[in-house]
Parts: sequence; C-alpha cells; structure tokens
Amino acid sequence: MSPTSARRPEALAVLDDEFFDTHWRRAPVVLRGAAGDFLAPAPGREEVRALAGATSAVQTDGRSIWFLEALREGLPGVAGLCAAAREKFDWDDLWCDVFLTEGSSSIGSHIDNSDNFTIQLEGSKRWRLAPPTTLDPEQRRLRLLGEPGVGDAPMTDDAREFTLHPGDVLYIPLLWRHWGVSSGDSLSASLVVNARTVWQALHRTLGAELRHEETWQRPLPVGPGTGPARRARLTEAVTELSDSGALERTRRKAEREVATRAARGPVDRLDIDMAAVKGFVATAPAPPADGFVLPGGTVDTAAPLNALLARKNLRDLLKLVLRRFAQTSGETERELYQAAVTALTTAPAPALEALLTGPDVTSWIAVAKQEPGEPPVPRQEDPLAHWLAFFLLPELTASAGAVPVPEIRVPADRDGGLAVPRLGRAVAARSATGTWSLTVAEDGTVLARDGATTVALADSGPDTRTLRRVLDGPSIVPSPSRWLDRHLPPTEVLPSVEPADVARFHDEFTEAAELLRAVWPEAWDETRVCVERLLPMPWAGLRPHNYSIHAFRGQIVSSPRPALMAAQTLVHETGHNRMSTLIDLMPLCANPDDRAISPVVDADRPLTAVFHGCYSFAREIHLTALLIDKGVPEVPTTDIRGYLAQRTEIVRAAWTLLHERARPEPAGAAILAEVEGILQRLS
Repeated sequence: MSPTSARRPEALAVLDDEFFDTHWRRAPVVLRGAAGDFLAPAPGREEVRALAGATSAVQTDGRSIWFLEALREGLPGVAGLCAAAREKFDWDDLWCDVFLTEGSSSIGSHIDNSDNFTIQLEGSKRWRLAPPTTLDPEQRRLRLLGEPGVGDAPMTDDAREFTLHPGDVLYIPLLWRHWGVSSGDSLSASLVVNARTVWQALHRTLGAELRHEETWQRPLPVGPGTGPARRARLTEAVTELSDSGALERTRRKAEREVATRAARGPVDRLDIDMAAVKGFVATAPAPPADGFVLPGGTVDTAAPLNALLARKNLRDLLKLVLRRFAQTSGETERELYQAAVTALTTAPAPALEALLTGPDVTSWIAVAKQEPGEPPVPRQEDPLAHWLAFFLLPELTASAGAVPVPEIRVPADRDGGLAVPRLGRAVAARSATGTWSLTVAEDGTVLARDGATTVALADSGPDTRTLRRVLDGPSIVPSPSRWLDRHLPPTEVLPSVEPADVARFHDEFTEAAELLRAVWPEAWDETRVCVERLLPMPWAGLRPHNYSIHAFRGQIVSSPRPALMAAQTLVHETGHNRMSTLIDLMPLCANPDDRAISPVVDADRPLTAVFHGCYSFAREIHLTALLIDKGVPEVPTTDIRGYLAQRTEIVRAAWTLLHERARPEPAGAAILAEVEGILQRLS
C-alpha cells in the first residue's frame, strides 16, 4: 500500500489488499492525503453548524464543541461515503460521525466496538493509540456486546503517537485505545464500521425459531413433587434438539437470517421516507362530483376514486405499522415491517395505487384496526408482520438486494399449497407442516420451504403452477388462504372446490368477460381496474351465489355461471366494490345508520346497505337491457325480460326509499340522480 496525496479515481481505492492484509483489525496506519478517497465533496464548518442547529442528533456545549453522530446523509459526501463503504466492506452497519471544535479540545481516552477511519478536514489533531492486549477481558466482552458505560479506557505507556493534518486519514482498529487532542480549531469526520458479535447476530433468531419447536412449547410440570419431572422435561428438550433434527433445522434457518442480518444492526426504529410519502399524497386527484354509477360516461371516476383510496390507505397503513412496530420486540418482525415500508415508499405510483386498493392491503388494514390497542407486554411474534410482507412480495422481489428481507412465515392455504396471487404463481405441493417459510434472494428468486420441501416459486414443474386469469383481468385463486378463512365475515361461506369447478369457473367467466367487452367495453375496463381477484365456489346451478366483502376490496366470490349470468355478476359485484370505496371516501347521506326494510333483500338494513343494493342492481339492469338490445341469447329455461322487469322494480323501490328516508350528501344525491336516469331510460 502506498498512500499518496493524489486524488484516487475510485472511492476507497486506498483500502487495497495490502491494507486488509497488514492493518485491518491489526494495526493503525495514517493514510496521508487520502481524505479525498473518503469524502468528496467534503462538508465545511458552516454546513456542519447548519445541520447541528437543525437536528436533535447532536452533542454540543453550545460554544466550542459540536458532535454529530450516526449520519448516513445530510452533509456533502456522507451518503456517497456510506454507500462506497457498504460495498467495500460488504457490511451495512456503518455510518459517519462529525466532530467540529473551536479551540483545543478532546473527548478523552476510550475504546469503541467499531473500526474507525478518522478523516481530518480542517486543523490538526494529535492522536495516541494503544493495542487492546491489556484490556480487562470483562470490559472487552461488555464493550463488544454493546453495553453502555464501559468505553472509558486510560491510555497506556506503550501508546503510539500520530499527528493528522488536513487531508490525512487515520485508521483506528477495533477496541484500540485512542485519544485525540486538537491544538486549535478542527473539523474531522469518522467512518464508523460497527462490529457485531455472533451472539448479537444469532440470539434473537435462535430464540424465535425455538418458539416453533413442539418440545419447547410444552408446559413444565407443576405441583407437589414435580421437581424431578421438570428437570427431566428440560433435559428432554435440550436432548431432542439434536436427536430430532430440530437443532439442524434451526441452524439452517439462522444461517439464512444471518446472511442478511449480520450486515446490519438491529432495527430499533422504523425508517420511513416521508418525502416519498408526502410526494405520493400530494398527487391526489380532485374528488369526482358525479359519474359514479355507470362506466363509460364523460367522466372516468374509477381511476380518481382508486387514487384517493390509495392515499387514504397509505396513511392508515403507516400509522398501523408504526404502532405495531413499537409494540413488537421480535427482531424478525421489526425487520419485516422495515422491509415492507421501504418497498412501499420505493414502488412506482401506479403499482402502489393498485397495491393499496387491492384485497390484501385493505383487509390487512381492517384486521389491524380491529385488534386491541396496547398489549400488556410487547409481542415477541407478530403474525401481521409476516402477512404484510407476504402481501408485498412483488415489491420486495423488485427491490431484492437493496432491501434485506428476513424469512416470511405464513400458514399454508386450505389445500396445503400456497397461492401468491400478486405474483400470479402458486406452490402446488402440500405442506407437511401446515406452514410455508419464504425467502427472497438477492436476484429476486422466491423460495418456499416447509421443512421437508423447497420450491422455487418461478420454476415450472409439478410443485408449482401459474394462476389462471380471466383475459387480461383478475386472477383466479382456486383455494382460499388461511388469511381469508380467518377473517371471512360469519355471514358468508366459502366451500372448497374441486378442480372441475375451477376449470368451469375459468371458462364461463372468461366467456362472460368477452361478452362484457363486446357489449359494454367500459364496464370490462372498470372491472380490470377495480377487481384483482376471483374466488370460485362449487357449481350451484342457475341460482346466483356471489358476494363481495367490504374489507377485501377488489375481490369477488362466485359460483360458476353461464356467461350471460357471469357477466351480470361481474358488473354487479364490481359495483359493490365501487360503492365500498365511495363509502370509505365520502359520505352518501347524513343519516347512514338509520335503518329500514331494504327492498333488495327484504330485511332490516342500514341506509348504507340500501345504497349498496340500489347502486349495484342499477348497474346490473343497465347491462341486462344492453344484452337484450344486442340480441344476446338468453340462458335456456330463464326469462331475461322477466328478470329485468323484476330487478327494475327492486331498484325503483330502493330508490324511492332512499329518496324519502335518506338525507343525501352531494355524492349520494349524484348517485340517486344517476339511478333515476337509468330507471327513466328503462321505462
């Protein structure tokens, strides 16, 4: 290694093989004139003062000393140095400190649990360094483990002395005693490469994995004379770790975790790019004032309503994630929340809007809102962190390598496999354990494991499959997820289906989509935008069996039906999804909780439910009239004109009830006016 005052063409090029062979964690060295290899451009005194006055992350006496710690950006050259150092050291747990003084000063002799490169920018500083050979072993242990208050270390007689001038860099190895004294005004920066022990990297992962081992979940015997039984139970648990293969499984899982976790410190706070969030929210369109019921009018309301819902949901989602992050002590769960937030704030706006208005995120928000507020003690595990990361797999794979993602653990679907609808793929193999663990490799490959089987989601073969889609619209998920099973409203049912039902469903709804695209193309375009997912139920004959769930926005459940009826289902249920979005965004009437006998279901319902039925059936009768006008053959044994007359009277009765009982707000008044127009055209 030959330090030189010439500017290096590559950041940190001065840290060459000779440096790592001779000095790294062995001995200090002064790199004369190498500051430009580290900081280019370098911050000046005024920039440091300005940042010190604008941040709370500063230690100062207000007169002569300003110490800025743990910077990764905010000053010229800092972000670039941290990025170059992450690549050079293959390590993420690093930052910059900046030390500004006026007059002579020192912070005393001490040791750090980090390797430091102190970069002298202005003034001169004299350093004394001594090796850690005489450190008390207990102090060394505690300092390496990050315990506070154990860094002071008096300088020894065998200290080496170095004097730094502007442009020089001093490397201070891990745990070396060091003491710097400036003789006058000084400005220096330090690249801090933090150390982490094996215990710090592994202990939380090991503890978290043992929580899933059956032997470790058994209650200890309690009662008179149970002491020997307790000791036997503990001995059994430790012995079975090796005998049952649990220790080997835990080791493999821990290795996967540490492969990403060792290169970064624990996630102690949630880092949210609020500039990106505010930028996304600021692009919200103006709320539409009409054109709510029928697609294809002069105003497209589906896109602006979805855009407004996306921004509302992002605000709600971030608030809930912040709350759950603070209530969770599990390191894996905290890392999953951080990965999810980073993926959200780096996703392109169109993709983010689709994600935030789909069934996964809308249901996650609804479930998180329903859970009790503050748990009595922090959670060690948070299943919602794993579900959120699972729902964001496309975004996490897109940012693979830049966003470390720990293992994601979710229950298998009802059929034992695992569908990932937003990736359009599914694990066809049945889990032997009832749980799938997913990892995201740096190249974006998603691997699913259940302890016995490992499946690459993108591979073709007997263990994976591609989810079918209806034309260029929603995907078909053949088996319900455990997430849906657990959060399905008690008023709804979702029986399992046979492959023949799924095939029939795909064929009939594809034919329905083609029919809809032919007679009312704007309605199909709206379905493509607003509906992400279809779930089939068993064949139920010609009787309609379909529904949507407010919390699972963009999802329709239905039995297979002939194409004409399936087209009606698509328009009707897309309407319910649209109405749910309207209710989330704007009031329809001043008395939404008033109740009445709804003509739609002939049962007592709040006025919002009457709005729902009136709105969706108004769309359906409009489509039915179009189908008759186009001469589409009716389904054998059915009377399409009689059906139209019957449904029209239901819509008219619902409209009359709302006209008489509701105190409409502007959006509700616009909907009633549009429904009235549909009724007038049909009469």
